[in-house]
Amino acid sequence: MGRTSSGVRAAGGLDRDTNYTGNITEVESLINMKDADMYRAAKQAISNFSAKLGVPEREVKLADLSKGVMGVGRQGGVYLNKKYYNRSISEFRKIMDRAYDTQHLTRTNKPVAHTITHELAHASWTSDLETPKARAAGVEIRRLYNSFKRNKPAGYGTYAYSNIDEFWAEASTRAAHGTADSITRRIRAIYRKYNL
Repeated sequence: MGRTSSGVRAAGGLDRDTNYTGNITEVESLINMKDADMYRAAKQAISNFSAKLGVPEREVKLADLSKGVMGVGRQGGVYLNKKYYNRSISEFRKIMDRAYDTQHLTRTNKPVAHTITHELAHASWTSDLETPKARAAGVEIRRLYNSFKRNKPAGYGTYAYSNIDEFWAEASTRAAHGTADSITRRIRAIYRKYNL
């Protein structure tokens, strides 16, 4: 979850994720995470995303990112902020609990995996991708997003309403680690149909 070009701070103390324009520096392997349990949870999140949504695994790295940015997902991969992911799992869960309690993020049963999955979803699809596959998927995603905004289903955080890209990332996160509903079933079908 990153900062927008306008740098808008969202509820829960985290910056918005779309159009991150900050620096990505000091990139390194996840193996360098300071907490072994956090490393195992991160690796499990990556594997679960691939298995549950039927997509190929993508590269995930640690990096220094702007303050308040937990991660950034791009077509080339995912970068997790060392400031957050070099903490213990219990410290990280407290941060996520605040974001869940403010109803900013869509609550899932895997708070450590939430940001990783969210950023992997951004790396899989965003509204500005111009490939034929991404454009075709975008037609269905846009239709689903419009229905989502119109019907306002329960269980989704405010971040999912920010824009189509954050909807995709938050709904994908719920599809991988949350309660199934008609939206998550449709999200899974779109991943498989377009091999995102």
